[in-house]
Amino acid sequence: MSETTIKRKMSDTGSILLPSRLRGALSWAAHQTIIATYNPKSNTVVLSKEKEESDSIPFGISLIIDELGCISLPKKVRNKLGWLFVDPKDTISITLCPWERTITLALFEKYDEKCIFCKKPEIVTSINDIGVCRECAERIARAC
Repeated sequence: MSETTIKRKMSDTGSILLPSRLRGALSWAAHQTIIATYNPKSNTVVLSKEKEESDSIPFGISLIIDELGCISLPKKVRNKLGWLFVDPKDTISITLCPWERTITLALFEKYDEKCIFCKKPEIVTSINDIGVCRECAERIARAC
């Protein structure tokens, strides 16, 4: 199995759903305890069953997977990452690394209040979470 990355929204309480296919690939089950470590080079959280022996810094925090497959990143962890006030439009990338038996969480991209095409700070509509201004939306409609 190769490395897999998906995007998910994080709730304002720091809860993130780990999809069942990723949990299944690592044999992680509900009510299981996993260890969260911080990688300062990439500003990411690494989740694993075992203690990491890399350049990651342990938070000293164990997380429990709930019955729905969610974990909750405590306020202390989100503050360390700068994710304390994550905008609801921001997404977290969840990357499964099966050969290391880990899942890595990273802030995927900050939502930018600009048109994706012309970079004007005016957003009229959103297409698949991509902001588009009125002029560019009209150009797209004419082109179709």
